[in-house]
Amino acid sequence: MMDSKNKRTKQMSKNFVMIFVPGLLIVAIFSGIFININIENGKDIIKIRQQNNSVIVSVNVNSIFEDINSDGNIIMNSSEIKAYVNNPGDITNQNELKRIFANMMTSKKIYDSIRFIGVDGNEKVRVNGAGNGTIAVADSALKNQGEQIYVVEGMKLNRGEIYISPMDLSIKDDEVETPIKPLMRLVMPVFSDQNERQGILVLNYLAKNMLNQIENDSKSN
Repeated sequence: MMDSKNKRTKQMSKNFVMIFVPGLLIVAIFSGIFININIENGKDIIKIRQQNNSVIVSVNVNSIFEDINSDGNIIMNSSEIKAYVNNPGDITNQNELKRIFANMMTSKKIYDSIRFIGVDGNEKVRVNGAGNGTIAVADSALKNQGEQIYVVEGMKLNRGEIYISPMDLSIKDDEVETPIKPLMRLVMPVFSDQNERQGILVLNYLAKNMLNQIENDSKSN
């Protein structure tokens, strides 16, 4: 049982590396950071090196993955999301779901937004980061995301499965948002008590803290 769990964790970690590294390279180019990346076999560590080959930071991929996944599970196991999916029309349930999204974002400060997207691809509940706080997006401003790859893939997931999107840069009005905002999306499927698919939970993870660390260490070296 434990071996099976370890194999699944190792495979998910490898998948995480495969989607994390190319995106990091793209973001690095936009950031003006000149780096090479070396992955140490069996250690799940990404080492970022300058052109002079000095290590400026090591990123433990497993740690990043587990942290985001843990946050998603906290929301998935909450009474707030269970109440919402079983009665989404109730205003109190909607507000409570917004509250737990906002609390997670305020506490962790690593998410650009947290959303619940229905099976029709429409955002049902969304909380965005706003300065040092958060703001719940009005129903009139919610969008259909049904054509996004992370939504398409997320709707295929079974209970307990997750999807992590490749890292990309936030787009606003069809242009790369400035200052740049590198994002990855953790997606989890949401089911009702009757085991009926209700949609997906999407956590937009900000990679800026990691990139800031790379930049600061680069300058100090």
